[in-house]
Amino acid sequence: MATSAIQPVIGVQHMADRSALLERSTIPQMVFSDGSISSLIPPPKTATSGRVRGDVFSITGNAVVTGGCGGLGLQAARALLEQGCSGIALLDLDPSVAQAQACQMFQEFPLAKVITKAIDVTNADNVATIMSEARTELGSIDIVLCFAGVVCTEP
Repeated sequence: MATSAIQPVIGVQHMADRSALLERSTIPQMVFSDGSISSLIPPPKTATSGRVRGDVFSITGNAVVTGGCGGLGLQAARALLEQGCSGIALLDLDPSVAQAQACQMFQEFPLAKVITKAIDVTNADNVATIMSEARTELGSIDIVLCFAGVVCTEP
């Protein structure tokens, strides 16, 4: 059976008691790659592999964001548009909030197509219908981000 290089120190109950650390027989180690051919870890890919540095983080196509008007969903949608996403569907329970957010987003990104839909992610039929509508209006769905949360209070 293989032993771990990192083993608990017997007798140390709190970090304040560090005296037992001096009596360790095994000291944890890290091995870093030097990028050589014989290294266990391959060297990182460089930008010379046909990708331009600016294209590494570019986003193309259209995205659907469930929970799109909450804090995380809205910021994710904005980040996608900042990186070049051409269309966003903000899906949320409250269509009035979604519409207000879409208007603000359209002002920031006038070339992008921003649509809103009311959705209940706990209803499979509703999800299928809304996704179909979003695909029709945007032309395609290339990215789906799910930020809609469902809280269960019973097992």
